[in-house]
Order: sequence, then C-alpha cells, then structure tokens
Amino acid sequence: MAYSIKTYAGTGAAGAFTTPEYLDSSHIEVYVDDVLKTVTTHYTITGTTVSFTTGNFPTSSNTIKIIRKSSQSTRLVDYTDGAVEVAATFDEDSKQSLFIAQEALDGVEAVGFTTFQPLKVAPAAPTTGMVYYDAPTNKLKVYTGSAFVDLH
Repeated sequence: MAYSIKTYAGTGAAGAFTTPEYLDSSHIEVYVDDVLKTVTTHYTITGTTVSFTTGNFPTSSNTIKIIRKSSQSTRLVDYTDGAVEVAATFDEDSKQSLFIAQEALDGVEAVGFTTFQPLKVAPAAPTTGMVYYDAPTNKLKVYTGSAFVDLH
C-alpha cells in the first residue's frame, strides 16, 4: 500500500485528483506518464485536490502520479526554550517524521524490497536500481547507474 503516492488514469478533463496528505503544497509533485509537471502551468492544487489547467488535461491513455516528497533537510517546526506549545505544533512535527518514513517505505516497495541488511560500505558491484541501507548515515540509498544517492 502506497502512503505517499496516488496513481490515477487520465480522464480527458481537468479532474479532481486527490493528493496524499501533506504539510506544505511544495511537497507535492505531479507526473503525467513519468514527466514532472509544473504547478500553475500544468495544474493547480487547492487543499488536497489537483486540477489540470486548460490544454493540459491528461487523456485516458495517460497515467497520473501525485507524489508527496516531504522535506528531509528542513524542519518545519523549531521549538523554543520556555515556549508554550499547542497540540497542532506537535502534530505537525510528528507528521513530518511519519511522512518521511512513509516515503522511504514507498520507495522501498517500489523497487520490490521490504527489508534491508544494514551495511557499512556500499555494495562493490552495484547494478542500476539497487537499494541498500547505509548504516553510518542511517539512510536508504539507490544506485543510479553512476553513483548511490539518498532515496527520498
């Protein structure tokens, strides 16, 4: 089950395609037949709904993927010493961590694996698409054909 990816068939209309839950609309990417589309040029997001703009309606032969990619490098919540926090602040912080974990799981399932043996060094003879868990950095990495990159 994908947590951070929604897949739809095109309809030939603007549609009302639902996004995965997200914290910031900049975390949403929309692809049509694996081609990244541009917000406001090709589609708009209102709440959790993606609608395609005139002239950009995917046809029934097109596959639409709406993917959440939460920020892994920027914390959305920064706690201040002595501040009184509200539940919404804690919810946002925990959702960011949850979403990042879900996105990693979806990436792992997409390549057909569900568990990894932690390794201290990258595999010596990788093949394109190979995924491994880098124990020193605590990150999943995928081999692109020329290098291992963080999977997110």
